[in-house]
Amino acid sequence: PQARQVRSVPLARKIARRSPMRRPSSSRRSRWCGRPISSSVRRRKPGQNRGRPPRRDARAGSASGEGGSLAVIPDMQALAIIDMQRWMFRLPDRAAQLPAVVPAINRLAAAFSARGQPVFDVGVSHNADGSTWSRLMRKHDYACMIEGTADAEPVDGLDLPASRRRIRKTANSAFLGTDFEKQLRALRVSELVLAGAFIDGCVALTAADAAQRGFEVCLVDDAIAYRDERHRDMMMEWLGDMYELTVLTTQAACAARGAP
Repeated sequence: PQARQVRSVPLARKIARRSPMRRPSSSRRSRWCGRPISSSVRRRKPGQNRGRPPRRDARAGSASGEGGSLAVIPDMQALAIIDMQRWMFRLPDRAAQLPAVVPAINRLAAAFSARGQPVFDVGVSHNADGSTWSRLMRKHDYACMIEGTADAEPVDGLDLPASRRRIRKTANSAFLGTDFEKQLRALRVSELVLAGAFIDGCVALTAADAAQRGFEVCLVDDAIAYRDERHRDMMMEWLGDMYELTVLTTQAACAARGAP
């Protein structure tokens, strides 16, 4: 008998004939892609809080006082003040933020210190010989933030407690190439509160790094400067959506510690 001919069907056509895969909902796709879902801070419903009490956005306000309140105070929080150094604020649009940001940071540091909670002074400091320079510093042969120079000095008016712990870094994230995480673990810190410079720079990268290392992270909105105002809200939204961070005002953060 004559053999039956079998026609080969291209693989792409076979796949096309199958029932289409159900795509995730728009909200789930947004969560996967890291795009803003609804606001700068992720608000979880009581059933979605993974066993923890719900966290509240201080910018939403509260009936009890200005700026809202912190719903949960973990056993140990630490404050990290990032890169409040002269070189960072050398440009006029950055320097114009100092009259508002510096007093907010000083107030935060005093409140943490009064409660016996650790305060970290994180800053950039490079060697003059170029051994610690970043890729862009080497690429453009541009020296900055050299240890012992005015560039690396704190901005005027910054008043941090004598008990502060200093972290010297040479990269954007406070965790990269430092013992910052080791110190936090030794202190049994569960939540890291961030202030300083910049939300579209080292603050954001430190926040993302901390979240990926298992720390809860809180951004103090009015105590964080920016490089470019166009990026500020975008970075707040991305961090809040991607890592479910908390955003507070200085007023709310201090009130949570019993400070005026």
